[in-house]
Amino acid sequence: MIELELRNEFHNKTVKFVIWRIFRDNIGDYLKLSAEEANLVKELLCGTKGCRCSGNLGIDGEQVGFKFVWEQENGDFRLYIKVKLFP
Repeated sequence: MIELELRNEFHNKTVKFVIWRIFRDNIGDYLKLSAEEANLVKELLCGTKGCRCSGNLGIDGEQVGFKFVWEQENGDFRLYIKVKLFP
């Protein structure tokens, strides 16, 4: 079990995740968020309709523990983790 968090510094909000499943591809280790989960995160981090503080995931500012976030065409997200978790 791993705990990570996403931040929106503009609204001073944080969402914490407990991760049970990590995936790996040729880029690195990542966790998956479905489009539905991403919408919930966006609502929790920036529930303001029409606000332009962030992208589709609601994150703004430095994200501790993540290299980058990749939004897929189907609305799902891959959040690539900075630390290599597995050999």
